[in-house]
Amino acid sequence: MPTTATSHTAGPLRPLLTGARHAQRMVDALIAAQEPPRAFIVGSAGSGKSTVLHRVRAVLAERGVITRTMDASVDAALVPPDEVLIADDLHLLPATALHGLSERAAVTHTALIVASRPWPRTDALVQATMRLEHALPTIVAGQVRADDLSAYLAVRQCVLPADCVDDIIRITGGMTWLVTEALSVHDPGGCGDADHASLRHHLVERVAQRLLSVDATLRDALEAISLGGGNPAPGADDVIAQGFSEGLLLRNGAAIPIVRDAVRTTIPFHRLRELSQRGDTAAAVSEIFTGPVDWSGTRDAEIGRALLAEAARLADTDPVRAEALCRRALETGAPAAEATPIRARAAWAAGDIDRAAVLLDGVAARGDDPDVAAMLAAIWAARGMMPVARTIHDGALGTASAPMADITRLAVGTARPPGTPSADAEPPPTTLSVALATTAAGLRRTVDAPAGTRALSDLARASRLYTVTGSAAPVTELPAVIAAVAAVGLGEPTTAAHIISAAVAGDHGGTWARRRLLLWSGWLAIQREEPAQARECLRRAHLIRQPWTPRDRFLETAVRVALTRRYEEVADLRMLWEQVRDDVQQVTVDLFLLLPLASLVAAVARIGDHSTLQPLMDDALALLERLGSPAVWSVHLRWAGIQQGILLDEPDRVAPHAHALVDAAAHSAIAATMAGAGRIWMSVLAGHVDPDAVEEAAIELAACGLAWDGARLAGHGAARADDRRTVARLLACARQLHPPAAPDPLTPVPEGALRSAANVAGLSERELEVARLVVEGRTYAEIGRMIFISPRTAEHHIARIRQKLAATSRSDLVARLRVALSAAPADTEGSPWTP
Repeated sequence: MPTTATSHTAGPLRPLLTGARHAQRMVDALIAAQEPPRAFIVGSAGSGKSTVLHRVRAVLAERGVITRTMDASVDAALVPPDEVLIADDLHLLPATALHGLSERAAVTHTALIVASRPWPRTDALVQATMRLEHALPTIVAGQVRADDLSAYLAVRQCVLPADCVDDIIRITGGMTWLVTEALSVHDPGGCGDADHASLRHHLVERVAQRLLSVDATLRDALEAISLGGGNPAPGADDVIAQGFSEGLLLRNGAAIPIVRDAVRTTIPFHRLRELSQRGDTAAAVSEIFTGPVDWSGTRDAEIGRALLAEAARLADTDPVRAEALCRRALETGAPAAEATPIRARAAWAAGDIDRAAVLLDGVAARGDDPDVAAMLAAIWAARGMMPVARTIHDGALGTASAPMADITRLAVGTARPPGTPSADAEPPPTTLSVALATTAAGLRRTVDAPAGTRALSDLARASRLYTVTGSAAPVTELPAVIAAVAAVGLGEPTTAAHIISAAVAGDHGGTWARRRLLLWSGWLAIQREEPAQARECLRRAHLIRQPWTPRDRFLETAVRVALTRRYEEVADLRMLWEQVRDDVQQVTVDLFLLLPLASLVAAVARIGDHSTLQPLMDDALALLERLGSPAVWSVHLRWAGIQQGILLDEPDRVAPHAHALVDAAAHSAIAATMAGAGRIWMSVLAGHVDPDAVEEAAIELAACGLAWDGARLAGHGAARADDRRTVARLLACARQLHPPAAPDPLTPVPEGALRSAANVAGLSERELEVARLVVEGRTYAEIGRMIFISPRTAEHHIARIRQKLAATSRSDLVARLRVALSAAPADTEGSPWTP
């Protein structure tokens, strides 16, 4: 029936929650127009179409305009042109009514307002919609944006925090009916629930109720989409249009977050079982089974296997979740034999090597599973027992782990057994297998022939490839470590540092590998005379919350000992060695531990200990002999042997190592440098100091990563030179190669402490000023420049300070100044300039 009213003309409507603001403006224009109102309003269920029609009808009635509501009993052709014919839910009208509305729309100046959903798409509806859109201004009641919602609330004098507005829009996808529901339960005065848990619960219940009324085709599609399976097929476009029309999908077919939650909460078990067989929904199925819904007591082997498949996919990248999935899979009836290797892989990725070992110890021997064999081998390598890893690889079947098997055998000095498949027998099909095969090939080149740029190029390229894969797979040693150690053996410490730096930045090897890479980064920083960087690497390595493996502990010990030897006192070195000596005996030496072993051998000889590491030294030399003593891997150990003999004052220890370096010098530049420096060093110790030769040898040692040794050589020369100029020249060379470390910025020397020590010793203000700079590690020249005195005057001041403090060396002086009122005389053996 038509309705009339006699009220005066009303203004525009108050803001409606009908989507974008342009729709609101078009509604206002529709009401304000003097000509007959004409419009075609389109929107999904709950978008506010009917609300707009009701309010338009009310405003028109206030103006005295007659309106008529369209239904099956109304013939549009019989409605006078000046009466406003209002038709809602176009999709529910019969074909005859659709035809009548189309005919009326075609007549200009007839009043007509029609509202419709965008679906279904019957032929009659499509034709009518096309004619209506062509003839009438179209208003789209689209999705709500955050600014739309804020404007709507402002008019109603409601204020919600911006975070709440954003969260409502995000979880509802901006669907108007869901936004309205959210506002109905949200506290209008504020928010006491930052996560909006109660609001989500309410919306899930409302969506679940609406899902009961949709047909089976749409329900199946919503389940597939909400579980991550993408768009359903066939007929995907039509189902997506239906879902959008119902307000349950976004226009592009994407799931609305709160609808997805509702579907996952209410999906029946039999559908989960069906969907678990689809690879594209496995992740969502696993989330459902580890979510808030209680599935306890549910046992189904197929579900269990689907959970294990997802756990295997996540083991390297999200080991905590992988472990949770495995536990739930076991609860649902998955075989323990299938779950255990995945749990072990997750434990490895998390850095819990012992946990991985315990899990695998409980699994029956599976020689036919190369993944289990590779993991067991990697575990024993991490425990510092590479020969056990080699035994496991030798017993493994198949060629999948052949590259790592080759690497492991070479690491302990053995060749490939006869009949064992070669790592490079066929082109590997994946980036990971190419990386491992290239690592094995590069490693063999460093052993089988005089190594050069080709071997290092292979190893560096393999390291980059391995980083690209993102693999966290268990390996006996990381490709980046192998490449870096080889680079050091080739006299390329800068290349080694770049390789490790790129590996750390690229998360090479995953979580379990990060500590080892940081420790190698610290070790290389020491070789580059960067003690602060080395300490920072140590600090970061200790921040990693995972158990220490014997292999990593051995490397950490080498870094700490090297720092102490170079930058602290001999007493500190002796104390540290007492603390860590047992740790270094927990590993069996292999090819990739020779560098830290070499640095330890030379360091502890400084305090007279050669027996602790002698078994490891003997094993290392035997390993190298089995491989034919390749220069890349042997030169640093031989150099350490020479340093050990010098420090222990046992020439007989020097001779075999010197001969080995001379033999290798023909095809190894770094061996030639070491051999030449060794000859000059022995000459210096005999009292023959050629300053040109000493300086040149020291600089050449520094160029190949042995700056500390070069500085010591120059220091030895200075200590035995008779000419004052030669002494000054060689000391300057030593300081340039190994600058004294600045004080640790984390433990600054308090000015009061310096003043206290100075006052006790009767230092003058100028001497106190010089003392501060001495503690900072400044040279005579630097002190002179900073306080405007000559280097010679600075030297005199320091001599007087040393005399007043009874210091016997520069390092002793620094120690006494750093520790106020120190009563005990410091050990002076730690100076890098002393023999």
